Amino acid sequence: MNYTEALERIHSLARFGSKPGLERINALLERLGRPQERNPAVHIAGTNGKGSVAALLTSICQAAGYRTGLFTSPHLVKYNERIRVDGRSISDEDVADLVARVWPLVKDEGLIGEYGHPTEFELGTALAFLCFAELGVDLMIIEVGLGGRLDATNVIIPEAAVITKIAMDHAMQLGSTLGSIAKEKAGIIKEGRPVVSGPQEDEAREVIARVAQERRAPLLQVGSDVEYELIDWGLWGTKLNYRGRLWREKGLTMGLAGPHQAVNGATALAAAEVLVEEGWDISPEAVREGLRSARWPGRFEMVQERPPVIFDGAHNPDGARALSQALAGAFPGRPIIYVMAVLGEKDRAKILEALLPLGEKVVFTRPSSSRSAPSDPAELVELASPYGIESHSEGDPRQALAWAMEQAGETGVVCICGSLYLVGELRGLWPMENSRP
Repeated sequence: MNYTEALERIHSLARFGSKPGLERINALLERLGRPQERNPAVHIAGTNGKGSVAALLTSICQAAGYRTGLFTSPHLVKYNERIRVDGRSISDEDVADLVARVWPLVKDEGLIGEYGHPTEFELGTALAFLCFAELGVDLMIIEVGLGGRLDATNVIIPEAAVITKIAMDHAMQLGSTLGSIAKEKAGIIKEGRPVVSGPQEDEAREVIARVAQERRAPLLQVGSDVEYELIDWGLWGTKLNYRGRLWREKGLTMGLAGPHQAVNGATALAAAEVLVEEGWDISPEAVREGLRSARWPGRFEMVQERPPVIFDGAHNPDGARALSQALAGAFPGRPIIYVMAVLGEKDRAKILEALLPLGEKVVFTRPSSSRSAPSDPAELVELASPYGIESHSEGDPRQALAWAMEQAGETGVVCICGSLYLVGELRGLWPMENSRP
């Protein structure tokens, strides 16, 4: 099997959609010899920031000398990005080899007959666990795909669970209140295993605390048990002070840009402290180097300077508000030209409400492929009308980007946002090493 054939088989499972539940993934992993049990792990859930926290914690652990395996989703440019070892995506050959070995089990009639057909995400999860087990990584950092309790990744007993900021998103799958969403996210908390929680609204915080207490899981809350302070930020990154149970560090510089990254840095530091308390050897020097060298493409990422081109995967109201704050701080007074796509299931009105008042022009488009149906660009133009912003629709993302670049001229800023699928489709037009800072 070659790489192209492997991708075709992976994506062929998209027709089975998303089917929450652990029966199929457990049955698949059982047939693979339960690879998820061979390596220690940190499990990360949340609405916004979980990918950034995963990238920061991975970088810290690598700086401490540990071999890491990072599993995240979705990918931006290439499927391989979902499975990274020591910060590098696995090779095309690795993907092809893994799929060739797992595919007969995915199509096993006994498994399908008893549990139903495995999904695309379940296959990807199995590929990651198998890869990390065979390469013998020291620590897996596993990002939840959707929710937590019934997510395919929730088959591990981690060294620690981490829950980042919970906000309204995926209401159809997770519930229409912060409390119901928090209950699903808190499903990754395991009996007696420590959990780190980022700052939460009262409703979500109470749910997480209750679940942690029920499962006798020591809870460490960022913002109360550990404290942080945003010192400075810019396109070069973010600087913060941190005061935890083990470390008192001032002037920590992160490679991730935006004021919202300070809380992600503090959450990653709290998780690293928990690992130290579990016996892992992570020094303050490793913390500084890991934060400084961390990168996470597609999250307030500038890929060129003239005109500035910013990619940000903000795809829900909370993320859109964070992006708006970052744009206003980084480019005060400069015209913002958006290239936007929004999936139809999202709270489109609130996303536009957060972003459009800051913009001068916007062109709405749709990604070529996405997990669910994207909004019609013409409908988004109608939704944008109350904001008095010049709005256009363009079905071809590349044509939309070309228009925005022309409109930006010498003074404007181009921002591609609203959907990680759109970000991924256009991010590939620039080399990944173009990422700044």
